Amino acid sequence: MCIDHSFNGKNSIKHTFALNSGVSTYEYKRKLGGDAALSVAAHPGKSVEIEWDEVGTTGLWTTNVRLPWGKPDRAQVSFKRKFRL
Repeated sequence: MCIDHSFNGKNSIKHTFALNSGVSTYEYKRKLGGDAALSVAAHPGKSVEIEWDEVGTTGLWTTNVRLPWGKPDRAQVSFKRKFRL
């Protein structure tokens, strides 16, 4: 079962609940302007995942953070760059 709600043209939340397993997932998305966006997904008891896309002067930067639930010392952060020539 999924409940998806858009507050306005920039912010939305979504709650997904798996009826057979009882697992919940929560997502928040925000459009930041142009092609830039922020997305946060929380999987209670498992992890929090954050993705941030930001348009630079010559291309798109993407930052990803994966944070295991309750274990901030095991966070993984990655960056990537897509160049426009």
